Amino acid sequence: MPKQREHWVCRECGGDHPKWQGQCASCGEWNTLEQVRGAAAAALSGGGARGTAGWAGGASQVTALSDVKLVAAPRIGSG
Repeated sequence: MPKQREHWVCRECGGDHPKWQGQCASCGEWNTLEQVRGAAAAALSGGGARGTAGWAGGASQVTALSDVKLVAAPRIGSG
């Protein structure tokens, strides 16, 4: 029998986390993560990379290093 998945799901936004933490990384709410085990964890997480908390909701665009504009930032002395 395969090992049951254990995840922590935010009760506010449904964000899925592999381990408990005090703040939900998806919505920023504190103390809203609840432990979920087994098949329920897969159903709540959305099943796949797009259901996880770290997905930003859109694909990033690739930019060549030669196209990146460098801007000199003013320095602040620390004394």
